[in-house]
Amino acid sequence: MIAKTQTEWFMVLDGDEVWPAGQLQETLREIETLPTNKNCVLSPFIFCVGDIYHYSTWGQYQTPWGQKGHFTLRFFRKVKGIHWEGSYDNDSLYYENKELVYTKENCMLSNYYFFHCGVLPRSKKDSDVTLGRRRPVTTFALGLFGHGKLLPVDAEIPKVFSLEPAKIVKQPQRLSSTASLVNLLAYLKDRL
Repeated sequence: MIAKTQTEWFMVLDGDEVWPAGQLQETLREIETLPTNKNCVLSPFIFCVGDIYHYSTWGQYQTPWGQKGHFTLRFFRKVKGIHWEGSYDNDSLYYENKELVYTKENCMLSNYYFFHCGVLPRSKKDSDVTLGRRRPVTTFALGLFGHGKLLPVDAEIPKVFSLEPAKIVKQPQRLSSTASLVNLLAYLKDRL
């Protein structure tokens, strides 16, 4: 795919990520002003738990230079010889000379975020995909350990969440009974 890319930058996007339009536009503006030595962009994300209005701080990533948080590489400059190496969850992007692209000197941490919906219910056949039957357990566990914090009131919510979904898709704005319990437990834990 990289070889077929004809633009200066390309984006990697997972199927369980949703970008608010304003956040994506601002990220693109940031990229336009980057110096030529910056070849990748780390994008922060809201790790949705229970529904789209609650998030977790569990499972943060760490950069090779020690910075921790909910972020992931999403934008890359297409430079000569850039390529992926490694297997899933142990892969990275390298230059032609085998140097790692993902370094503090080559990377910029964006100020603009997306929603990561990996543990939200996806459809009536949810148990057949990804975390499957573990998704409600994962969501419940996140709630027990104090996760399920309410989004700030000024957070930009992607417009796609207010559209009428296909009947097979669960609505991420409506809490399931498990998610309701998760958020109730998190609420009570914060106040007791």
